[in-house]
Amino acid sequence: MPPFDELLTRLGVHSPIGATDARIDAFEAATGCRLPSDVRALFCTCDGVRFGDAALRLFSLDQARERYDLLRSVGYPSYWGCVPVADGFDSDPLCVCTEPPLTGYLVHLRHDASSGPAFRSVGSFLAALAPALDAGPPEDGIEWFPLDRVPYDFAAPERTMEDVAIGRRLLALAAGMGVPARQTPDHDERAAAFPFGLTLLSDTQVGEVAAFLTDARDPFILVCVEARLREMAPRIPAAAEALRRHGEAQAAFLERCRAVLESVGIGSKPERREFPLTGEVSYLLTVREGYVSASYDGRALYVRRDEPGFHDWFTGWARKQLSQKH
Repeated sequence: MPPFDELLTRLGVHSPIGATDARIDAFEAATGCRLPSDVRALFCTCDGVRFGDAALRLFSLDQARERYDLLRSVGYPSYWGCVPVADGFDSDPLCVCTEPPLTGYLVHLRHDASSGPAFRSVGSFLAALAPALDAGPPEDGIEWFPLDRVPYDFAAPERTMEDVAIGRRLLALAAGMGVPARQTPDHDERAAAFPFGLTLLSDTQVGEVAAFLTDARDPFILVCVEARLREMAPRIPAAAEALRRHGEAQAAFLERCRAVLESVGIGSKPERREFPLTGEVSYLLTVREGYVSASYDGRALYVRRDEPGFHDWFTGWARKQLSQKH
C-alpha cells in the first residue's frame, strides 16, 4: 500500500482529514462500485484537497459522487466501473477503474480527445504530480490544470508484464465482442477495449500490433493500430516499416478499385492525405461524373477487400452515390 501521508506531504498537503469507513461504504453502496484498496486508503487519508494555487484537486467522496452522477446523466463513457478521483477543474476527470481487467488503473476521460489508460494506480499518479506542480500554472489567466501535464505512466514506452497481460485480455475482449455500429449499454467498453489494449502493449509486441493491419475488418481498428504504430515508430524501425507497407497496400488496393470502376465506365481518383500535426496518413477514393463527385474512406474499403462480391457491391455503391448527387 502506498504511504499516502508521505506522498501528500511531498505535495504540500499537511494534516489532511480523511473519510470514515462508513462514508466510504455508503459511497460504494450508492454507486455500486467497490473501490480498490489503495483508493479506499487514499480517501481514508485525505477526503479531497486542492493542491495549493494550482487548479488541480483530488475529489472528496461527495465531489466524486457528484461527478459520477453527472457523468452518467450526460452519457459520459463508463469504462470498467470508472469513478472520478481527480480533475483540473475542467470536464476531463481522471477516474479509477473498479472492475476487471483494469481494476485499480486510472483512465483519463477526455471529451475532445481520445480517452485512455493514464496511470497504473493512484500512488503512481500522486508520485508523478510533484514535477508538474513545481512547474507552476500552465498559463497566466488559465483557470484549469490540464492533467496531461502530469507525465502519464503510459506516455513512456516501458510496460510491466501485468500491463501486457491486461492489454492482451482487452484485445481478446474486443475481438470477441466486436465494435458495435450503434450505441448500446456496453458500447463504451466494447469500443474502448481495443485502443486501451493497444496502449498497454509494449514496443516488444510491435509484431502483435502490426498484425491487426492485415486482420482488421473494421476501419476503427485500423485507425487505432495506425495511431499506436505511429507512437512506436520513432523508437522501433519495425513499426515504421509496418506503416509504410500498410500505406503501400492501401494505395495499391485503391488503384485496383479505380481500375474496376473504370471498366464499368465510372471515373475515380485515389488520393493520399497527410496530416503533419499528427503524422497520420489516410486514403480516399473519389468517384466523379461530370461535375458530380462522391468520396469513400480508403480504410472502409480496404477492410472489405476480401468479402465475396466486393466488386459488385462497390460499383453498385458508386452508381448509387452519383445518381443521388444528380
